[in-house]
Amino acid sequence: MPKPPLKERMAEFAYRLATEGQAPGAQAAAVGLGILIGCTPLYGFHLVLALVVARVLGLSRVKMLAACMISNPVFVPFLVWGELQVGSRLLRGHWRSVLPGSSGFPPLGELGVDLIVGSLVVGTVIGAMGALIVWLWVPKGPVAAQRRDVVERAAHRFLKIGYREWWRTRRELCRHPELAVRAGRGEFAAGGDFLDLGCGDGALLAAVLEAEEGRRPGRLLGVTLEAGVAHQTEIALGSDVTMEIADPAAWPLGSQNAVVIWETRRRRAPVLDDRLMGRIQAALDDEGLLIVAGLEGRMPQPTGESLIGLEERLKAAGFEVEVSIGRRQGLRRPVLVLGKKQENPGK
Repeated sequence: MPKPPLKERMAEFAYRLATEGQAPGAQAAAVGLGILIGCTPLYGFHLVLALVVARVLGLSRVKMLAACMISNPVFVPFLVWGELQVGSRLLRGHWRSVLPGSSGFPPLGELGVDLIVGSLVVGTVIGAMGALIVWLWVPKGPVAAQRRDVVERAAHRFLKIGYREWWRTRRELCRHPELAVRAGRGEFAAGGDFLDLGCGDGALLAAVLEAEEGRRPGRLLGVTLEAGVAHQTEIALGSDVTMEIADPAAWPLGSQNAVVIWETRRRRAPVLDDRLMGRIQAALDDEGLLIVAGLEGRMPQPTGESLIGLEERLKAAGFEVEVSIGRRQGLRRPVLVLGKKQENPGK
């Protein structure tokens, strides 16, 4: 069997490095042990030791290498001084003087013992603090685990194109976690028609394909103006998805069970103005879904309109509205708006 191309093998290797040890406990352990290794006086061997320990314990090599970089030229003088002080206090009952006394410079063996003992204590304390911070910061629980699973499996489809495309897809889905989770659960148009207007790089379409067989839409369609994007998405997702190169705002919608418009970092979705909303409302079947996703201040809606204004317009158009605001990511929070078309809005 011939080997895959070098580019594909390199992308797979980079993928393994980026995704190993993703469980919250594993991430915390990688950072804590990396800091401990970096604090030891084994200068010149930190990186090798970190790689070996990470490989043996199945932890993230990238995170452990980054953590052991605490032993860098900026911090090393402070670390060594602190470790000597702690070692001297524990072994000899006194703090070590900054300057040598009248008796001369301390024996190197004494300094070495103090440094080793102090480094283990200081490294353990700082490592435990680092591990605790990571543990508190990383999302935990079954929902977070499901989100990681959906995102990683969906993004992995793009690895055949290249590492950059995999990373971009993963980043887009991580920026809209609830959208990815709901898509992976099969909550959108199970067995029906699913339309992604302005589909970006096809990240959401990949997440929808991760639903169980009976929960997937029967037909997935993505519309984009970018021919290159459409070609790459077709390669990554295969015949499960149909891509159309056209203006998403002017696309003839036909009949749909779910229509999604979501902001992406690389390409903005069409603006959900009154005209487009009316066309979508007419195209949706009874109890069909209009899905609008984005970040606070970057929703695909007319400039200056508030989230409340978008809700009011959806309700006026005959939708039952559900709004979900996620936890803050940097300066913004992810926002997901679901508009369910009412069967008889006038009643």
